[in-house]
Amino acid sequence: MPFQPKARMADPGTEHWYRSMARRSKITADVNYRRLRAFCEQMTVTPAEIVQKARRQVSVRDLLSRFVDREVHKGRAAWYIHSSLIAVKSWLAFNDRPLTLKVEIPSNTVSARRENERVPTVEEMRSVVLAAKPHERVVVALMAFSGLRPGAIGSYLGDDGLRLKDLPELHYPGDGCRTVTPALHVRERAIFEKTPTRLRIRTTSSKARHQYLTFVSEEGCQYVSQYLEQRIARGEELGPDSGLAHPRFVEKSFVRSLNIGARVRRVFKSAGLVDEAQKTPRPYVLRRYFLNRCLEAQSKAGIPDRFVEFWAGHRGDVTAQYYTTGLPNLPSSLIEEMRIAYKRCEPFLSTVPTRAERDEREVHTRRLLLKVAGFTEAELKEVDIASLPDAELARLVEERVGHRRADLPIERVFPTSEVGAMLANGWEFVSPLGSEQAVLRQVAGGSGTQGSAPSGLRP
Repeated sequence: MPFQPKARMADPGTEHWYRSMARRSKITADVNYRRLRAFCEQMTVTPAEIVQKARRQVSVRDLLSRFVDREVHKGRAAWYIHSSLIAVKSWLAFNDRPLTLKVEIPSNTVSARRENERVPTVEEMRSVVLAAKPHERVVVALMAFSGLRPGAIGSYLGDDGLRLKDLPELHYPGDGCRTVTPALHVRERAIFEKTPTRLRIRTTSSKARHQYLTFVSEEGCQYVSQYLEQRIARGEELGPDSGLAHPRFVEKSFVRSLNIGARVRRVFKSAGLVDEAQKTPRPYVLRRYFLNRCLEAQSKAGIPDRFVEFWAGHRGDVTAQYYTTGLPNLPSSLIEEMRIAYKRCEPFLSTVPTRAERDEREVHTRRLLLKVAGFTEAELKEVDIASLPDAELARLVEERVGHRRADLPIERVFPTSEVGAMLANGWEFVSPLGSEQAVLRQVAGGSGTQGSAPSGLRP
């Protein structure tokens, strides 16, 4: 790999160190190289002098301790200081001078930004989704509803990322599916065979360097379908290796992880999402939203915590790594069990009602309508309300309401002079209506009828 940092250090050995790190992670190599260069400039030493001091562990330990004191005085957070120490220790280990002495870092130096950062509510997430454009909405959905990191969607250099083949239950023109099902292959359409749908994260896209899977919610599948259909309409020919998140202004197959973060920040600003310090939160807050909502689902819906850890891309314990969810190919029964569990998480993640919630509300509304029409609980248990056609539901309600109207008592207004005759004919007194009229009700089973009333009565 060619040596690429813009500002190079004079020591040629740092170039070999950079290439060694870049074989595993380009972003780690870039960060460590910048941190070591900044350390050398601040402490007025060269990389070679650091290695020279490491002949005595105390000397290099004291050098790092002075650096820590200066950084704490500047108000740097502990994680920022620690990243600089990691770079120096990596450089020493590369030169066979590993630091064995401990350098203490104050534990109370926490980033104020992270302290003030809070997880968005469902209502705030809805405003974020509405403020996003189709290409932004897909990224937001993958991070908030599937728990993906930006680096899993697009790599640091933009040379890899999520591909359409990583959604095995997605069907579109040109997907190369061997068993063509007409219902799943419609021209200029992108259709999911199952929702929530399975999403595979390959080893090259995983931060922990292992293959795992997560799921895309019903709401997320809608956003992915809309985005892909928009690309198809523009004339793009999609294939299994096409990138799911596509760059807009450059001829590349994948979006860089830095550009993904920029997309999310633009959406946050458009939606007016801010933290307690009135600043735009980090894009990573979407992943926190996923984990926090799943944590709530664990307590209320009984979701196994191992499933959530697996969906988040964590390796888990030894048992998980070598025997269960840590394996690259899971059995179909376990995948379907995970799908069912994720479906129970959907109401906590989605910003719109899920299909199950909409069906439940419709059944509840139909049940209330039948109860108002006069059906008893025993009768309702014998009716399959969910699959009852609308025409049959209307017929049942009409029929029952008609019977109830026929059974209702008849009330009429009579002149006061005719009240005595009507009472004798089976009617009963209800209430006076002024001084010259009265309201009478026909008694059930009485001999009086509407037609037997005197011609002078008024309805």
